[in-house]
Amino acid sequence: MNNQTLTSANYAYVLSVYAPIMLTTVELAALITVILVVISLPIAYILAIKVKSDAIKNLVLLVALAPFWIDWNIRMIAWYPVFGANGFLSSIYVSILTGLGYSNVEPVSLLFTNASVIITWIQSLLLFMVVPIYLMMLRMDPIVLKAASTLRASTLKTFYYITLQWSLPGILIGSVFVFSLAMVDYATPLLVGGGLPTIGVIIWQLGSYYEWPQAMALSTLVLAIILVFVAITLRKVSITRILY
Repeated sequence: MNNQTLTSANYAYVLSVYAPIMLTTVELAALITVILVVISLPIAYILAIKVKSDAIKNLVLLVALAPFWIDWNIRMIAWYPVFGANGFLSSIYVSILTGLGYSNVEPVSLLFTNASVIITWIQSLLLFMVVPIYLMMLRMDPIVLKAASTLRASTLKTFYYITLQWSLPGILIGSVFVFSLAMVDYATPLLVGGGLPTIGVIIWQLGSYYEWPQAMALSTLVLAIILVFVAITLRKVSITRILY
């Protein structure tokens, strides 16, 4: 389509052509959101409840924040020595199998795969999930946990009825951050995923070829998906509960 005027035909076109890619992107964004919830809950719990020193808490958060001082693209390229055939992960893989007695073990490259994109997203988006959950857990009254222990509630029940319920606003707000950022990210699928077709990459490509109406139509559809997700989330939790 060479027409540079945004019309309803552009929306029909991008839906007919890019609907499978939109679905794949939503699935990947949802997957990384779930993974980060599972990873972030114990991290936030340890920081908020188990670690008593404020200095240690601040140090951990500072270390987690340090990568954000580096340009996003540089951070993506820095993963090449980790995922490559001669990289860190491949060396560990070869060493383990060789140690188990296997011979002629070939190096394995994770670069330009879905796995490399997911691992990179875990590193780059983890802080956006941990911080809201951590802020909610900081406000959890330790007396409530002690009361549950006194009443001989199991660890699983204590976690579900107290810790998880109290942290739910933080989980939902963190999910909005992670889901939205994964939906529109193009640098990670492009540089680490080898051009993995996601909505972010397609919009970037359309813009590179000056297909502005298609890029705008696709961007609007992605924004609509994100807004629906945000609206559903905000029906369950108020962001002011985290801020105040």
